[in-house]
Amino acid sequence: RVKELGKEMQAKRDSELVSSESAFEQSQRGVKARSSRKDALKASEQKQEEGKVESASETIWTDEEQKQLQLALKKYPASMEKNERWRKISAAVPTKTKKECVGRYKFIRAQILAKKK
Repeated sequence: RVKELGKEMQAKRDSELVSSESAFEQSQRGVKARSSRKDALKASEQKQEEGKVESASETIWTDEEQKQLQLALKKYPASMEKNERWRKISAAVPTKTKKECVGRYKFIRAQILAKKK
């Protein structure tokens, strides 16, 4: 029963994440909405060359990548085994790694929770 409640709570959090357009819009403030993936990769490579560690929440997410993540979160429920779920989610967002997808999820979830307080 405890596992079921945990899965239900995770599914509810996922649902809140997917339905929260404003959190996504806020996270995109200051970032060009139409930046090409090529520009994002170039910026990422430059940071790495400069020795700056880039966290998953600092990577640039295009509108298309965000939509892919949201659809994958809906498609693959929290009831799945975690590694398998995130592997499939990251496969649905071909330009992002599993770590970047998890980081993006946690970043937006934190924004949503902060708004509720």
